[in-house]
Amino acid sequence: MSALRSLRKLGWVKIIAADVDPLAAGLYLEGVQPLLVPKANSPRYAKTLLKLCKRKRVNVILPCSDEEVWAISKHKQVFENAGVVVPIPTHEAVMRASDKLKCIEAARESGIPTPTTFAPMTSDDASGVLNRVKPPFVVRPRVSRGARGVTYCDSRKEAKEAWMSIRRQFGSAMIQEFIPGGRGSVRVVLSLWDRDGTLRAAGVMRKLKERPETGGVAESGVTTKEPKILHMGISAVRAIGNWYGPAGAEIKVSSRNGKPYLMEVNPRLQGITHLFTSAGLDFPVLWLKLTLGRLHARKPLVRYTKKYFVRSWQDIALDRTFHG
Repeated sequence: MSALRSLRKLGWVKIIAADVDPLAAGLYLEGVQPLLVPKANSPRYAKTLLKLCKRKRVNVILPCSDEEVWAISKHKQVFENAGVVVPIPTHEAVMRASDKLKCIEAARESGIPTPTTFAPMTSDDASGVLNRVKPPFVVRPRVSRGARGVTYCDSRKEAKEAWMSIRRQFGSAMIQEFIPGGRGSVRVVLSLWDRDGTLRAAGVMRKLKERPETGGVAESGVTTKEPKILHMGISAVRAIGNWYGPAGAEIKVSSRNGKPYLMEVNPRLQGITHLFTSAGLDFPVLWLKLTLGRLHARKPLVRYTKKYFVRSWQDIALDRTFHG
C-alpha cells in the first residue's frame, strides 16, 4: 500500500497492482489497474506474471513482499530477457539476507554485533547448545517473515520443544541469545541501492509500538537521526553483498549494555515506508526513478524531517469486488 500511495501521485506512470487476494485493499485504489495472480510460492506464479507483463506491456516490476522477491529473483533474467526490468538483487543475494543464519554470519564476519546464534542440526546438538547457553532464548526459523515462528523461551525445556516444533513446521530452526530491550528499542534502517551496489538513499526510524509486543510489525514509530545506527544498517546490507533495490536492516538496542545488535535484513520495502515518504524520503518513487535512470542525485539521499506515524485501518467502500 505504501508503494501504491506514492506511485499514484506520479502523473507519468501506469500502475498495475497484482495480488493473490481478491480482497486486497491495493486492488481497489483509484488510478490502479488490478490483476489477480497465483500465490508467489506456486509453480505457476512466475509464468503467469510474465504472460501478464507481456500482455499489459509492463516495463518494470517492483516486488514488495518477501514471497514475491524470493520467487521473482529466481526468474529475474527471464523477465529481463523479455524487456521487463526487475530492480532487485540476484536470488543468491536475496537468500543471503532472507536466511537469518546466513545474514547473521555475514554481518559477524564484517565485525557487526549480532546475537549469539546457533543452528543445531540434530536433537542432540540442540541439547548441547542449550546446556552451554543461559536462558532466556529466542528460537526462530531460518527463513520466515513478520515474526512468524519466533518463540521466546525462559527455560531449556521450552527452547528444546520450540526448536523441534519450528524445525518440523519450517524445515530449519536456530537458537539465539535474547537481547533485552522492550518498547522503543528497535530501529529500522531503510536503504536503496543502485545496480552497481552504490548507496542512493537511507534513513532510520524507531519502532514505538509493535505487534506482537515481543517484536514484529510496527504499529507506530518515528524517524530519527542516529548516525551510528545508520552506518550499522548500511554496513549490514554491504556485508550481504551485490545489493540492488531496497533493503530494511532491523537493529535492536540492548537495555542491558546499551549496544546495538543486528537482528535481520529484509530484502524489500518495509511496512513503515510511508513514514519516510512523509518525512521527505519517498523510497517507492526513488526506486522507480533509479530503475528508469531518472535519479540524478550525486550523493546518497539521507536528509529527512522528524515525523511520527500511527498505523490505522482505512476502509474502502466498494460497489463490487472480484468476488462479485
